Amino acid sequence: MNRTYPVSEQVPVQKLVSFNKHESKHIINSFINTCPKNEQEVIDYFKSKNRNSLEAKKFYNFYESIGWKLNGKNPITNWQACARNWMLKADEIKRELKSNSPSQNRDNLHTSKDKNYGEPL
Repeated sequence: MNRTYPVSEQVPVQKLVSFNKHESKHIINSFINTCPKNEQEVIDYFKSKNRNSLEAKKFYNFYESIGWKLNGKNPITNWQACARNWMLKADEIKRELKSNSPSQNRDNLHTSKDKNYGEPL
């Protein structure tokens, strides 16, 4: 028997997508559990790490504004680990700013203070 079909009589193929409602709810619930409950929880965590509340508020507002996702697509699975990375990066930025900023007492022109403007060049 020939099981080929003419072009006009092709059998439609249904694309099967596995979707389990229970699994979907679990993913949503686990996402909710990985986000902090509120800003105060983040502030308390930052204070436990000897950080100020302003830095905690910046962290909370930033990630709250992007939906607690990394790179705009992957949900954060552990916000405390993300906060620790935030703290490390903040320390790194402070060190860079400190080392790159010119000193207030530094003379960038390398000239002396006692100049005689009466002398010709």
